[in-house]
Amino acid sequence: LPTTTQQTNQSQAVTPFYTPEPSLRGANGIQTQLSYGSSAAAAAASGSAAMAAACSSLSQNIADVVGQDGAAPLTSLQIHFIQNMIHETLEEFRTACHQDILNLQVEMIRQFYIQLTEIHGLIEKYSVNESLVEEIERLREENRQLKANY
Repeated sequence: LPTTTQQTNQSQAVTPFYTPEPSLRGANGIQTQLSYGSSAAAAAASGSAAMAAACSSLSQNIADVVGQDGAAPLTSLQIHFIQNMIHETLEEFRTACHQDILNLQVEMIRQFYIQLTEIHGLIEKYSVNESLVEEIERLREENRQLKANY
């Protein structure tokens, strides 16, 4: 277990948890807005609640296991330290997942742009060129006039 100074330093660096994005955190650490639809808001809220419940349950299970076999129960500072470790790990995992999703979206946009330019090229290559159609019609009319006159 960490020393008392490490526990004190850890408990002083308390950051707000349970928010999907740092930009959406309010002054009190509560989620203030969502930029997507209401179903996403419900999913984010339930995800945050589920994460909080899982962290609380996990830290309680750790406290119960450590408290078995005649060992001294964990102090509230130790429980808080364990909860912070769990929160930090989950936050790092959430950040990594978010970054992976952003990278995937960027790659998808890049692929869509490549497809768009290819489709534009094919449309230009195989579409009817209006100026050529007008030229052909003009030449046909000229041919008719020449046949009629000669």
